[in-house]
Amino acid sequence: MMVPALGAGALALQCREGDTELIEAVGAIGDGDTLREVTAERMLLHVLQGRCNSPIAGFARVAREGALSLRACVFSADGKTILQAHERAEPHAAKDLGASVGAALLRQGARDLIDGIGCGQSLSGRGQSR
Repeated sequence: MMVPALGAGALALQCREGDTELIEAVGAIGDGDTLREVTAERMLLHVLQGRCNSPIAGFARVAREGALSLRACVFSADGKTILQAHERAEPHAAKDLGASVGAALLRQGARDLIDGIGCGQSLSGRGQSR
C-alpha cells in the first residue's frame, strides 16, 4: 500500500471565532469521519515534530465497522530505511491513535531520520529555495 503525505486530499475551512451564522452554514458540509482521520494524522505529525519537508507519510481511515486505523511511515533521505507502524482504535480516540503511532515510530528511531533532513533540504539532498 502506498502511503500518502499526511492530510492529503482533505480540505478545511476556517471561520472567525464567534461568527455563529457562518459556523452553522459551513458546519453542514463537515464530515465526521474525515475530521477523525485528519485529527489522527495531525497528532502523528505533532508527536513526530514533523515539518513540511519531513519524510513522513500517513493514512488514517475509518472502516465500515467504525474502527479508526492509522498507517504511517518515516523514511531516510536516501529511501533505504523505512520505519512503519499501523494501529487501530475506537473512532473517538483519534488523538490517542495518532500519538500512539507516533510513539511507535519514535521507538524505532524516527527522530534520527526526521532530523537527518535539514531545513531547506529536500529528500533528494539538494537545497530548496523558497
